[in-house]
Amino acid sequence: MWPVSLADFVQDVQRAINEGLDDAPHFINIVIGANAFQGALPYTPRLLQMMIDHLPRNGVFNVSAIGAAQLPAAMNSPLLGGDVRVGLEDNFY
Repeated sequence: MWPVSLADFVQDVQRAINEGLDDAPHFINIVIGANAFQGALPYTPRLLQMMIDHLPRNGVFNVSAIGAAQLPAAMNSPLLGGDVRVGLEDNFY
């Protein structure tokens, strides 16, 4: 499982796949809404869609959202073809 940001989608994940470090299907955990961390991205439906649009071929994804973003992101993920991760370790929602 790869927890990634947008920059990681474009660079690190594809590099690891190209180097044969991960076999298909590639399972991607999109972490979004963690606004307090460096490189973190807020949740918006458009931003989530953009991240999904950049998934590698043969990718399967789920969405982990932090805080108040958890419910809307969890509702949006299946509509976009993904799965949902709930019960994050320190999430109060």
